[in-house]
Amino acid sequence: MRSQKHYGRPVFEFSLETTMTSNQLQQRYTLQTQPEAYETSELKFWPIHQISDLLSPSNTSVPINPSYHAALTAYVSLFC
Repeated sequence: MRSQKHYGRPVFEFSLETTMTSNQLQQRYTLQTQPEAYETSELKFWPIHQISDLLSPSNTSVPINPSYHAALTAYVSLFC
């Protein structure tokens, strides 16, 4: 996707399967030792049972940007 808010900058969302816990992933991410560290801004972790709540039009507790909404919608349609 392209972020209209950021002058058409490309936006990528990733989903992966791993044996690591969210805490382990966050700790490694926080080190910023990966070659592409400058290309990411944050990691988000959500329990699988809350994804449909995040996509609900009545969701006001967690702001979801358009690219994240699209990634979650794709995930639900493919894996849930």
